[in-house]
Amino acid sequence: NKLITEIIFKDSVSEREITLGSRLFRNAINLTEIKLPKGLITIPNYLTANSGVKKITIPNTVETISSQAFADSTALAEVKFESGGTASLVIADGASYSNPFSGGVNLKVVELPERTTRIGMYAFYIGNYYKSALTTVKIPASVTEIGAYAFEECNELTNVTFAKNSKLSVISTQAFVNARNLKTLELPDNLQMVGDGAFMYSGIRTLKVPASVKTIGSSAFYNCVNLTSVTADDTAELSVEKNAFANCVSLNLFTGVRLVS
Repeated sequence: NKLITEIIFKDSVSEREITLGSRLFRNAINLTEIKLPKGLITIPNYLTANSGVKKITIPNTVETISSQAFADSTALAEVKFESGGTASLVIADGASYSNPFSGGVNLKVVELPERTTRIGMYAFYIGNYYKSALTTVKIPASVTEIGAYAFEECNELTNVTFAKNSKLSVISTQAFVNARNLKTLELPDNLQMVGDGAFMYSGIRTLKVPASVKTIGSSAFYNCVNLTSVTADDTAELSVEKNAFANCVSLNLFTGVRLVS
């Protein structure tokens, strides 16, 4: 693999399904760019681990990004998703020690395609021994859930946007914990639950809670020391769990919220 400098997949005229093996381009240190073939359904584990791949293009036939798909791909700086496609795309659950983008220290921008339905656990948590460079995440309307710890320790994250008419209903446990540079955030209107510790230790300054939200979990905004105001639709019935806003030392305005617990 160390001698490979270029990979070309020829387009097929058929609709056949294509499978690639795990670790296929591992240690291909002289390979800098890959355009994956149309017909690929699953991106296997460790596809570009320890390689020189900086840019990868994902076809619109892919339905699953596996739990360790781009683990240890430290050179990876750009992930481009081909437009179109009808099949749903899921980023699989990972673990704290290894996950879909663990080790991705050069990845700065993630713009997921409209057909994405779920961002799995630990999806963009890059690990204890690395520093995330991720600054921007664009989440399409099709996503219904952001898994636990999905963007944990993304300290450089400054811009998280949700598309109009978002179907997102759940932001899970500690999904954005320690996003210390995330200062502004507009939660989508369909959201129903902000999970335990979801934005704990983040840099959020103001918060508007959509009327659709039913639950703000325990410690959801714990130690958000820059948070100054929380507003909500005064017709909403909102359950705010224990320590949801504990140690938010700058919080001086909490309006429009009709608490049910």
